[in-house]
Amino acid sequence: MNFQLNKMPNTKRLQNISQVQTITRLLNSATLPKSIFIKGYYERYLCAHRDGEVYWHGTNPRSYETFVVEQEPNNKFSLKGIHGKYLSAFSNGTVTCNTYSVGNNELFEVVKYGNYTFLRSIHNTFLSTNLAGAAKAITMQRTQYLERVVIENANPGEPAPASAPASAPASAPASAPASAPASAPASAPASAPVNNTRGERGPQGQQGQQGSSGKQGSSGKQGPVGPQGPVGPQGPAGKTIHSGDHGILGETIYNHTKHGSVSLIVDTPYATYTGSGFIIKYKNKYYICTAAHNVMLSDRNNLATNIQASIYRKNQQPILIPCKSIGVAGAADVTILEFDNSIGGLDHIEWADELPETGEACYVLGDPLGLDAISITEGTIRDAKYIMENIIESVSISAPIQQGNSGGPILNKHGKAVAIVSYSHDIHSTFGWGCSSKIMKMVAEYIIEGYESTKQVTNFVGGTIGSNMYAVNALYLLAMNVTNYPLQGFYFYNANWITPKYIVDEIDGTPIGVYDSQSTPYQIYTSPKKTFKLKLKHIDNSEYTQIIYRTSTNISPDQDIPLGGPNSNPNIKRVEPVKQNKQIIDANKYNNTREKSRRTYKMKL
Repeated sequence: MNFQLNKMPNTKRLQNISQVQTITRLLNSATLPKSIFIKGYYERYLCAHRDGEVYWHGTNPRSYETFVVEQEPNNKFSLKGIHGKYLSAFSNGTVTCNTYSVGNNELFEVVKYGNYTFLRSIHNTFLSTNLAGAAKAITMQRTQYLERVVIENANPGEPAPASAPASAPASAPASAPASAPASAPASAPASAPVNNTRGERGPQGQQGQQGSSGKQGSSGKQGPVGPQGPVGPQGPAGKTIHSGDHGILGETIYNHTKHGSVSLIVDTPYATYTGSGFIIKYKNKYYICTAAHNVMLSDRNNLATNIQASIYRKNQQPILIPCKSIGVAGAADVTILEFDNSIGGLDHIEWADELPETGEACYVLGDPLGLDAISITEGTIRDAKYIMENIIESVSISAPIQQGNSGGPILNKHGKAVAIVSYSHDIHSTFGWGCSSKIMKMVAEYIIEGYESTKQVTNFVGGTIGSNMYAVNALYLLAMNVTNYPLQGFYFYNANWITPKYIVDEIDGTPIGVYDSQSTPYQIYTSPKKTFKLKLKHIDNSEYTQIIYRTSTNISPDQDIPLGGPNSNPNIKRVEPVKQNKQIIDANKYNNTREKSRRTYKMKL
């Protein structure tokens, strides 16, 4: 059984759950397949991990996305994951898969509204998705949108159970032939009296056959902890991993992702560049994601056209194939390349299911210096939401990066992309950063959707409110000669409508700043033409507070460029592709009309 997901019609949004209940109809849960996949609005499947976490995973379902449907009373059902644990939806919106028994939190039902399907919990909340991939159970506020699901048969060869007949009547006994009426007793009186007295109870019949066992009830309260058992024998010593060694995890990640890493060759009239990139997959088609500064010749409207990718295919020979940029996000330093998918043997790197944690391990794939294609280096997430000189939320790392790593993926401990390699601080190869997957995934899908629908280059043009915003950090406080202000908020630099002493403390009621508990102003970039509520403070007056409203406008082409250009802080360097300058030799002086090349490794600013 497959409830197909269609586009949302232009209907009025429902305001509360009571309205939803009046217009939805309950489906017969007995018609569901025995084993199902649940696909959310963004075409990702609900996944139950062995540790109890539940999230929306990839676009191709695997065993982790399989749920077994078990019928419960009152047309409810429970969903058992691949590890034998049941899906739970709690009243606070949390969704887990961490219990081996069925209680109220594990009961669900399928409801329909028009052509759309929803999964409702016992708390009248609905299974919901979002761009970050988190699974929640929320009160219906955006009917037919984030709460829509598609239920697919996980065993398509096995038909869904048929519905029982509406009311199959029992067969009536055949009528006696008309020609053979029963003879009445010869002497029966015309109106014999009827005896209404109840007779005596007959003897008890034999005991019937025992019925099948009922479903096991929920687990009782856990008993007290028993005494500790004896200590077992000591196990064998584990493998020693030396400091700086990639270890087993790095080796596993490399083998899992190496076919998704590519080396790029970009040829321009003035030079040839070698950089890195990685293959992504969207709606069953493969694309390459890389840094915009690898293909931008001047701005978002002037892109390189001679681009080739060296792809290490699975079970096949490597291949060099032409590709083209189908759109860029200049300020985010992201571009998407299209190439011929018919070459076969392709693999891709998945986007991370969640944002990284500061301090966790990370890995960088790429072609450093153009000398070591598909190599890996290891480091630590320095800052999971780093911002420097713009409002692009980024991931800062300590993994060593070199010229040629530009556009390569930054991977988490699961081998999934959390960011892209774009910049470094001056000569410090272990202080690099690039756009977070939170923004990069959204930008990539915007570019691809626009290009596939128009077959025209589709750039993502982000928003600005008049000037770049900079985080309040220690250097800023020193420059302002202030020592008693906390590291919170962002300020404007070179703005014609406000001075750097005014600090944006909150955006739409959310505190912004450099700490984990604070947010960043990235939504100004991702939501052009939206009006934002800004709470201002003043660095010289702790009592000062003012609320203003500013509307985000599209970034102009001359400002929509990656950092590291001539107008940027000179300490910010783009992690450039390796450059080979072209020099035309004087034919008379050298008696040589051939074009000669000189390879340099000096970083272009």
